[in-house]
Amino acid sequence: MYVIVTVTPVKIEYIFSLLLRGGGERGETSVRTLLQHMCTRVTDRAEYRGKVAQSVVTVTQHLSLPAYCAMIQWFHKLSRHTQVHTRWK
Repeated sequence: MYVIVTVTPVKIEYIFSLLLRGGGERGETSVRTLLQHMCTRVTDRAEYRGKVAQSVVTVTQHLSLPAYCAMIQWFHKLSRHTQVHTRWK
Protein backbone atom coordinates (compact mmCIF):
# COMPACT_ATOMS: atom_id res chain seq x y z
CA MET A 1 0.00 0.00 0.00
CA TYR A 2 1.32 3.42 -0.93
CA VAL A 3 0.58 6.63 0.87
CA ILE A 4 0.05 9.88 -0.99
CA VAL A 5 2.31 12.35 0.73
CA THR A 6 1.56 16.02 0.37
CA VAL A 7 4.05 18.32 1.96
CA THR A 8 2.99 21.90 2.43
CA PRO A 9 5.09 24.81 3.68
CA VAL A 10 3.17 24.61 6.97
CA LYS A 11 4.26 21.01 7.45
CA ILE A 12 7.85 21.86 6.59
CA GLU A 13 7.75 24.72 9.14
CA TYR A 14 6.49 22.22 11.73
CA ILE A 15 9.41 19.93 10.95
CA PHE A 16 11.84 22.86 11.26
CA SER A 17 10.32 23.81 14.61
CA LEU A 18 10.76 20.21 15.73
CA LEU A 19 14.44 20.46 14.83
CA LEU A 20 15.10 23.96 16.10
CA ARG A 21 13.17 23.96 19.36
CA GLY A 22 15.67 21.98 21.31
CA GLY A 23 14.50 18.64 20.04
CA GLY A 24 18.15 17.71 19.90
CA GLU A 25 19.11 14.22 18.87
CA ARG A 26 15.65 12.79 19.54
CA GLY A 27 14.05 15.41 17.30
CA GLU A 28 16.52 14.78 14.51
CA THR A 29 16.00 11.03 14.81
CA SER A 30 12.25 11.57 14.49
CA VAL A 31 12.71 13.80 11.46
CA ARG A 32 15.04 11.26 9.83
CA THR A 33 12.45 8.54 10.41
CA LEU A 34 9.78 10.75 8.85
CA LEU A 35 11.98 11.43 5.82
CA GLN A 36 12.72 7.72 5.40
CA HIS A 37 9.03 6.94 5.55
CA MET A 38 8.29 9.63 2.97
CA CYS A 39 10.95 8.23 0.63
CA THR A 40 9.76 4.64 0.82
CA ARG A 41 6.00 5.17 0.87
CA VAL A 42 5.50 7.76 -1.86
CA THR A 43 3.03 6.86 -4.59
CA ASP A 44 4.57 5.71 -7.89
CA ARG A 45 3.72 8.82 -9.86
CA ALA A 46 6.35 11.20 -11.11
CA GLU A 47 4.70 14.36 -9.80
CA TYR A 48 4.38 12.94 -6.28
CA ARG A 49 7.94 11.63 -6.26
CA GLY A 50 9.21 15.02 -7.42
CA LYS A 51 7.38 16.91 -4.69
CA VAL A 52 8.52 14.51 -2.00
CA ALA A 53 12.11 14.65 -3.25
CA GLN A 54 12.07 18.46 -3.09
CA SER A 55 10.68 18.38 0.43
CA VAL A 56 13.21 15.80 1.59
CA VAL A 57 16.09 17.86 0.21
CA THR A 58 14.74 21.01 1.85
CA VAL A 59 14.47 19.38 5.26
CA THR A 60 17.74 17.44 4.95
CA GLN A 61 19.64 20.68 4.35
CA HIS A 62 18.65 21.87 7.82
CA LEU A 63 19.88 18.79 9.70
CA SER A 64 23.03 18.87 11.77
CA LEU A 65 26.13 17.42 10.16
CA PRO A 66 25.96 13.99 11.91
CA ALA A 67 22.25 13.63 11.10
CA TYR A 68 22.86 14.78 7.53
CA CYS A 69 25.63 12.19 7.11
CA ALA A 70 23.36 9.48 8.53
CA MET A 71 20.65 10.42 6.01
CA ILE A 72 23.10 10.34 3.12
CA GLN A 73 24.30 6.89 4.23
CA TRP A 74 20.68 5.74 4.36
CA PHE A 75 20.05 7.10 0.83
CA HIS A 76 23.10 5.17 -0.37
CA LYS A 77 21.85 1.95 1.25
CA LEU A 78 18.40 2.52 -0.25
CA SER A 79 19.84 3.02 -3.71
CA ARG A 80 21.77 -0.24 -3.41
CA HIS A 81 18.85 -2.30 -2.13
CA THR A 82 17.76 -5.01 -4.55
CA GLN A 83 14.02 -4.27 -4.37
CA VAL A 84 14.37 -0.56 -5.16
CA HIS A 85 15.29 -1.21 -8.78
CA THR A 86 12.00 -3.01 -9.46
CA ARG A 87 10.05 0.18 -8.68
CA TRP A 88 11.88 2.31 -11.22
CA LYS A 89 11.39 0.12 -14.30
